Amino acid sequence: MSHFSQLLTFIEVANTQSFAEASRQLSLSTSTVSARIKALEKKLKVRLFNRNTRTVTLTDEGDLYFTQCQSILKQLINLEDTITQKEHLSGRIRLTIPLDLPAKPLTHIISDFSALNSEISFEVIATDEPQDLISNNIDIAIRGGKLTTLSLISRKIGEGELKFYASKNYYENIINKKKCSHIAELPFFDPLNTLPALADGISFVKNPIKTRNIRLAKEMTLQSCGVGILPENLCMEELKNEQLIEVESSLKLPKLPLYVLYPSRDHLPLRVRKFIDFLMGSQEKYPLI
Repeated sequence: MSHFSQLLTFIEVANTQSFAEASRQLSLSTSTVSARIKALEKKLKVRLFNRNTRTVTLTDEGDLYFTQCQSILKQLINLEDTITQKEHLSGRIRLTIPLDLPAKPLTHIISDFSALNSEISFEVIATDEPQDLISNNIDIAIRGGKLTTLSLISRKIGEGELKFYASKNYYENIINKKKCSHIAELPFFDPLNTLPALADGISFVKNPIKTRNIRLAKEMTLQSCGVGILPENLCMEELKNEQLIEVESSLKLPKLPLYVLYPSRDHLPLRVRKFIDFLMGSQEKYPLI
């Protein structure tokens, strides 16, 4: 039992990268957390953490041990769920989302799920940087665009429309007045990098301002800095207020798919499985795309 408590303490310190925060999460004193880690390191005869007064990071041996511990812990949780078939859900769900994912529908989905399962807590990590779900102890990732990995299980949430947009001022004073013969004559904001697929011999004007952030690209489009290739669902309010105008073109833009990704079907905790099903079933009421 003492070894198991040391393992749980090690996992919490690795997750939080802080002895003090781990002690708060585990309701233990910092000295107890430190003692458990020292005892574990003595048993394994390796140093698991590099630590000083400011930072706590895993050593190479600690990183390997952490990855294996995470896998074993998830198997134990899954086994418990399978044996008990419990419907009373508890625990934490760690979720990573892109920075541009609409916050309002996701907030409703998490809020409704939490209302039904009061002992579930969420940690939402908003980033556009690729995340290793296993080593970072992340249960679910929501990602848009083309899938770049085959190591994760994916379920398609839906598809969004990409369209060409311009501000009202840009449309009236640049596009109409210049009477552009082809949309390629205009500078673009292309945060999702769709132009290479459309090129096919077409030479596009280079925009001196580039960004991979969709919301920043939309703001630049609103400021009349060029034409934006943007998801329709992120521009509905501006279209309604006539701040943005759709620019017609013969060029066919691809669809923008959105997926929920997770490491494995076999060792998925019940709370995570239930949340994924809930998220998928909420798309008519709270569409994410």
